[in-house]
Amino acid sequence: MPTRILVVDDDPSILALVAEILLDEGYDVATAANGAEALQRVAEAVPAVIVTDLMMPVMDGPALVRACRAEPAPAGLPIVIMSAALTALLDGVKSLAVQDAIPKPFDTDSLIDIIACLVAGTRSARGA
Repeated sequence: MPTRILVVDDDPSILALVAEILLDEGYDVATAANGAEALQRVAEAVPAVIVTDLMMPVMDGPALVRACRAEPAPAGLPIVIMSAALTALLDGVKSLAVQDAIPKPFDTDSLIDIIACLVAGTRSARGA
């Protein structure tokens, strides 16, 4: 059974692109357009990794991270932030308990490497 990755982004084109990249790598990919939808997906089936945007309507990335960290089941779940706003929000991102942060536009090889390392358990939290 393929490893499930949850991709969360309010931009449908980015959501589709990241999902396609990860599907091509052999992952099972679930998607959500905001943090609230992502929490529903996590409740349905806890993924191995969450890749989330920061700025989204309904529930943003930081709120999603905090919600995941507050629940027992997904508390240790690896989360990667992927956002064009990383530079502007760097201090806030550093305070989140995430395993990595990727700027948009993103490098496909870096994204694949980060996900592979998190799935294999060979990448530790660096706190963005």
